[in-house]
Amino acid sequence: MEFLHDACSQSFSFEQKCVELMDSYATLLFAKITEIRPEAFCKRYGLCRDTALLSGVGSDSTCVFCHHLLDEIMSKLKDPDAEFEIIQILVKECNKIEGHVQQVGFLALPLSL
Repeated sequence: MEFLHDACSQSFSFEQKCVELMDSYATLLFAKITEIRPEAFCKRYGLCRDTALLSGVGSDSTCVFCHHLLDEIMSKLKDPDAEFEIIQILVKECNKIEGHVQQVGFLALPLSL
């Protein structure tokens, strides 16, 4: 978490709020990402269908693509450098939205659904 706080210190006037957001959401964000199961995620967002209900629908390629994409993302996120890059991006974007820093928490929302 120290590198998060160092990144937040670059946000000057929003440093304290940025630190609070990173402390609150960074751990949750990466914990939620590791909980994603491709089967459930792809079905939930309509990219895979229950073959028992829709045996004639040709959604196999979309479903395979979704699973492959999630497998790739999960593999990349096991690298601590990738986590650091994501957090740097979040901090950078946080700095751009002066007056709306407290709303940055919405970034973690889709992953918690």
